[in-house]
Amino acid sequence: SNDKILRMVQGLSYAARLGAERGITVTVEDFDDNKSPLSSMNGVRWFLNRIPELQYTLDMGNFVGNEEDVFMAWELLQDRIAHVHCKDRGEEPHRLQTGKNGKLSINRGLASVSAGDGYLPIGELVRRLREIGYDDYLAIEHFDAQNFYRSSEESEILPTRFDVKCLGMEEKMLVYLIRHGETDQNKQRKLQGQSDFPLNEYGRQLAEATRDGLADVAFDCAFSSPLIRALETARIIIGDRKIPLIEDGRIQEIGFGDYEGLCCGREGYNIPDKHFQYFFDAPEKYQVPRGGESFEEVIARTGNFWRELTGKLEYRNKTILIATHGCALKALLANIRQTEIKDFWGEGVHKNCAVTIVKATDGRAEILEEGKIYY
Repeated sequence: SNDKILRMVQGLSYAARLGAERGITVTVEDFDDNKSPLSSMNGVRWFLNRIPELQYTLDMGNFVGNEEDVFMAWELLQDRIAHVHCKDRGEEPHRLQTGKNGKLSINRGLASVSAGDGYLPIGELVRRLREIGYDDYLAIEHFDAQNFYRSSEESEILPTRFDVKCLGMEEKMLVYLIRHGETDQNKQRKLQGQSDFPLNEYGRQLAEATRDGLADVAFDCAFSSPLIRALETARIIIGDRKIPLIEDGRIQEIGFGDYEGLCCGREGYNIPDKHFQYFFDAPEKYQVPRGGESFEEVIARTGNFWRELTGKLEYRNKTILIATHGCALKALLANIRQTEIKDFWGEGVHKNCAVTIVKATDGRAEILEEGKIYY
């Protein structure tokens, strides 16, 4: 009745205004039941004209139920599209009939099919969405599917078919963090910091064993500290893979300034600071040597690197190798875990060539495995 429709307008107007005040977009979707005032393109337009704050969710598969052409609906409603559902429709034999003009009925069936496998022009609609600047998610919908899991798997081809991002399909980046192989300075318990030393023979063997352990990982690209021990480790692990190796100073080791080259081991200890052990045992009390870096500085620069990496669209769904150092790697994990300085080392520095796997999804990071060794 008219009274019910007016009450719908009042309710939607209130919700849309309230949402606008709170930065929330309120949308209305065409409803595939001809008893609803929102079942036709003109019905949807009527509501949009009366409620300026209200936006529209385009459901590609609903208009055929009312014998309406989705392209005509597109032309009428495109100025208010805020969200999109990619719902396809499959043909049904009892609906495949021609009208007086000899053309097939618009509604050729309402069977549930995977997105892109039905008779609706999803590819052309995606192209038109791009033309008007739509760059948000496309939601995959499988109304009335007998097996939603299988339908979702089959619809995973949609992003590659039309080069789009789809809501409900996880966009994950896998990152393999690795500490470099052994150097002579590691063996002698000398502080290397940002001084440049190559791997020793055992260090190269560790990297080769790790390469073999990661042989089945399809890396898309690699990042490395510019220090030779990390670069050499990265090159060994990359092996024959034809992928870019990018150097980035933000993931190089912590600088020890005047203390670089000095021994921190029990035998041969020659650091002129009786409290240097705080670096390992109480990092919140660590006094930075002249020319060196604090934990806070290393966490800041590695965090800047991590946020930039995980925020770039080009690395979504990529598998990435990062070759770095003991303290720098822990700083990356501190950014992920939001670790306090006093808990920086956790269970200790990782062994040479130990691998940590992190999954990054939509700005969130999850450590899947930490400190795994392959030798």
